[in-house]
Amino acid sequence: MNGTTFNDLDRYAIDEYLQKVYATTLDGFGGKAEQVLKNIHILNHHGVPTLAGYLFFGKHPEYNCPTCMVKAVSFFGNDLAGTQYRDSKEILGNMPQLYDKSMAFLKANLHNVQKEGASFNTLGKLEIAEEVLEEVVQNALVHRDLLRPAPIRLFVFDDRVEVISPGALAGGLTEEDIRNGKTYQRNPYMATFATNALYYKGIGSGIVRILAEYPDIRLGNDVNGKEFKVTIPRTIQKSDSTTQKEQFEDISTTQKREIATQKSDSTTQKEQFEDISTTQKSEIATQKNLDTTQKEVLEYFKGNPKATRVDAANALGNITEDGVKFIIAKLQKKGLLKRVGGRKHGEWQVL
Repeated sequence: MNGTTFNDLDRYAIDEYLQKVYATTLDGFGGKAEQVLKNIHILNHHGVPTLAGYLFFGKHPEYNCPTCMVKAVSFFGNDLAGTQYRDSKEILGNMPQLYDKSMAFLKANLHNVQKEGASFNTLGKLEIAEEVLEEVVQNALVHRDLLRPAPIRLFVFDDRVEVISPGALAGGLTEEDIRNGKTYQRNPYMATFATNALYYKGIGSGIVRILAEYPDIRLGNDVNGKEFKVTIPRTIQKSDSTTQKEQFEDISTTQKREIATQKSDSTTQKEQFEDISTTQKSEIATQKNLDTTQKEVLEYFKGNPKATRVDAANALGNITEDGVKFIIAKLQKKGLLKRVGGRKHGEWQVL
């Protein structure tokens, strides 16, 4: 990699790799250390980091390869042209760091779902199996076209996840070849590093396995656009308005039964019920268009009026501080949330 030296590499990352592969660190090779790094293609024969070595073990690969990054966005809705998003990150670092941070972004922006009938304290499972995300993200990192000046993109929509890697399939491979387990190493040194350090196998079995378990996954090889896209469907969630309507109908039915049972009671009780019913209808009509995250934020501030945006983001777990800020603005515009008092000593009031 022109313009770089051994000092641009992360010595700790190299030692960690060598420990996994050779059960020793760089110092353990003594005077042969530089030759070892050349033999495994971290350095070239001039002692300069190779492109693969720099991208996998570099301290700041983005300094000399500014598009070797991951751009991640979690959108509201299902439209790439949408202007509203829950979370957005520009992920930088060497390949192991890009992998870890990309997985963390996906996990933070996907739901953990409990099995039906599970107890309240039972931990939910990620809505898209973690091994599927691991396989798709690693393939994007390992097989991207390093000569294409474009980042890897991770898009999370309400109905799907898209992972887009620069460069169409290499070596004459087709989508059908990939489905049948054929493979071609566009970046063989990078593949070797990933095989030894990550969960990558490089034999084509990973894609075959996840497609067998999740046949709805779509592969898109765009030869003209020079990119490869994997689309993973998400479980379609029942809309908030439908859920609220059903909840209201359940409440209304229960109350009607109570009134029928107590029909001989005083007219006052009937009037009280009608007041309650009217109030509930009004509240549901007001909140009809709230999505799940907006509802969660509103409920959180209702129970924690003195909480901050950071508190809300940490408590809810599936949204960033910027996401909370965005939703607060939406709730205030709808007239559902109001700030009373100053920033330090004030509190949230749910209307």
